[in-house]
Amino acid sequence: MERLFRNISILCVLLLLFCLFNSSVYGAVEEGISLQFAYFPSIERLIERADIIVQVVVLEERTELINVWEGTGDAPAERDPYDVFTIYTIQIIEVFKGNVVSGDIIEIMRIGGQFGDRILVNHSAVPLFVGEELVLFLVVQSNLLPVASVPTQSIYRLDENGEPISYPGNELILTREILTQIRDGDTTNGQDNQYIASSENNDNNARESNFIWKLAIIIAVLAVGIFVILLIHRRNKRLKENN
Repeated sequence: MERLFRNISILCVLLLLFCLFNSSVYGAVEEGISLQFAYFPSIERLIERADIIVQVVVLEERTELINVWEGTGDAPAERDPYDVFTIYTIQIIEVFKGNVVSGDIIEIMRIGGQFGDRILVNHSAVPLFVGEELVLFLVVQSNLLPVASVPTQSIYRLDENGEPISYPGNELILTREILTQIRDGDTTNGQDNQYIASSENNDNNARESNFIWKLAIIIAVLAVGIFVILLIHRRNKRLKENN
């Protein structure tokens, strides 16, 4: 019986640690955001909309609090106008379109990340990793860093042969031949496809975070309860032995 209580207590502690690990940082304020995009129906539209098309290597990343509403007069009054953004430093390997030069080191941004005790989960983000090579379709913003026009469509990883690989969910096929045509200016233009991106707070993520913490508290209470029961059991056993 004593061994059973001990094993259950250890299991509860392990589950508690698992919950703490999955909540990222103890006491962190976690928010969720989803981005809705008007997806491009063809690779030609994606090429036309992009201001910069480049092959790059990711050098480093950091996070900042940025107020994208600053100077616009449209800052939301109901919440903090500063959001967490991840800033990527990239080095350009090859230019296919845009006013940049091979070898340039520039920065791009995407909403989402962790800054101090603030966590903003962007469910639409495509993760970038330091050291990997990518082909990016970027849109230049006034007073802000460039961004990927549509994350799942405008970020391509490269295989061992240097051929672009579409991100899961992206049906637009990009090849090295198409990139060469872009660089040489031999592309077919179509009608302008307007880019629409709207963000909204995602309450589902907050609910998930709250559920994890409630579960962690329950497990902690169970672990303490089992530990107390174990102590009482040992105490009663010793009393019986003494008697």
